[in-house]
Amino acid sequence: MKDFNKSWQYCKYRCLKWKEDRKLQVMLVLLCILIFEYTGGIREMTRITGIPTTPFFLPFFLSDYVIAMGLIKIYILLTWIIMICDVHNMNQEKYYYIIRTGRKNWLMGDIYYIGITSVLYTFLIFLCSILFFIPRIEFKNSWGKIIGTLAYTDAGQKFAELFVIPSKILESYEPIPAVLVTLLLMLLGFFFLSMLIYTLNTITKTKIAGICCAGALVLMCPLISNIGRPMPFWFSPMSWMSIGSLASVRGEGFPTLLYGTFMYLILTGILLIILRIANKKVQIGDQL
Repeated sequence: MKDFNKSWQYCKYRCLKWKEDRKLQVMLVLLCILIFEYTGGIREMTRITGIPTTPFFLPFFLSDYVIAMGLIKIYILLTWIIMICDVHNMNQEKYYYIIRTGRKNWLMGDIYYIGITSVLYTFLIFLCSILFFIPRIEFKNSWGKIIGTLAYTDAGQKFAELFVIPSKILESYEPIPAVLVTLLLMLLGFFFLSMLIYTLNTITKTKIAGICCAGALVLMCPLISNIGRPMPFWFSPMSWMSIGSLASVRGEGFPTLLYGTFMYLILTGILLIILRIANKKVQIGDQL
């Protein structure tokens, strides 16, 4: 319990630094503006038709349908990379906490921080998927006429040109389970991507390795989706975040929800083991 308290105090200290982090604030504002602009056509559709929409757009935020579409997912993930890439940075304050709390507690504090940030980032995107449609929104357990029209007609070409709503998601999932599954995959995906960046940057003592590797995984998504063959999806972690990339939607031969969930947990576990080993080799003062 004493060790947990030390780690938690360090985590809280890092969270309190958010109010001073201009880069974080700017990136979150830009992300919200981007999502607002992306959904503008849909809001216009609800205004013209007078039909409210339902609050179940979140699963479509992560669509990576073809190269020219699904860009909102790329922006969401690249924004996350920019926000999280500095977590591992060693500075005078970090060395102070290492000396005061110990390497293990310092590392666990960073992991708690990444976990909390992943939850809050996921929750922010979820809120955007609802708040940006108020007041023309209705709460009921169905996809609703607006989402159905955009998925099954050519209305999307006018009102949601860059917003992909695959009809197969509507056919494979009820709206609430689709949102809950998407929230789970987003949380696991963000945490995995963060730990990948943190581990690689800790090992190489730079930000380049983690950013490049994470960026490559993100940019693979639309390329793999455009290819359309099942095999590459099994080796594309960021594709597992999209229920539209899983077997429940795409069909036999593609990764299942169970596979994506367990692979996130296994890969993150491996990264944590590697990180714990690498953490023992951190030399006080070698990056000051």
